[in-house]
Amino acid sequence: MAKRRERPINVIAYLSTDGNMYSALGKEKKQLRYIKEYANAHNIHIVRTMNRDIAANRDVLKHFNTMASLIANGHADGVIVVNTEAISVSMADAYYKVGVIAEVGGTFISVDEGRLALRREA
Repeated sequence: MAKRRERPINVIAYLSTDGNMYSALGKEKKQLRYIKEYANAHNIHIVRTMNRDIAANRDVLKHFNTMASLIANGHADGVIVVNTEAISVSMADAYYKVGVIAEVGGTFISVDEGRLALRREA
C-alpha cells in the first residue's frame, strides 16, 4: 500500500549567528544550507527567511513577534531554526520564543532538537 503524502509545512527560516558582521554572513549561509537539507528530508517548505544578523536579544524578540503575526495571518505554519541555543540567551528565553509561536497555533522546529511544543491545557 502506498504511503499517503502529507501536506508540506510552510515555515519561516530564522538564521541566527554570533560574531561580527563579516563572519555572520558566511555562518548564515551554512545555517541556511543545513536547514534546507533538513527541510527537504522532512516535507518542510521554507516560504521566507529572516536574519538576526548581529542584533540584540530585544530585536530578536521583535522578530519573533513579527513571525508570530505572519503565522496568525496565514502566511506560514511555523518557524524553523538550527537550534534554540542560537536564538536565546537562557532557558526561559527559549521557552518564551517557542511559546510566542505556539500561542498563535504555529509549529516550532529546531533542526537539532526536533519539533518543540508546549502542552495546552483545556
